[in-house]
Amino acid sequence: MFFLSFWGRNAEGLGRHDMGIALALSFAVPITFYASLVCAALALVGAGVAWKRRRPPAPWLAALMVSLLPALFLLVVDVL
Repeated sequence: MFFLSFWGRNAEGLGRHDMGIALALSFAVPITFYASLVCAALALVGAGVAWKRRRPPAPWLAALMVSLLPALFLLVVDVL
């Protein structure tokens, strides 16, 4: 949802010509970004619990990596 919202607010057929959709997508970007950070924190806790219980933490680490993609994207967009 983050990437769709980020793209859609300036897309030719969506947000560029319709302020209502652009405004809604502009609010969706930070909300979905914060939600991904919450999911990353939960995945980190889950990986720690799995490690402590000697279970494979790979699914939790995969969820952590996917949850951090919006933060990585914003970092790349702001730096470059």
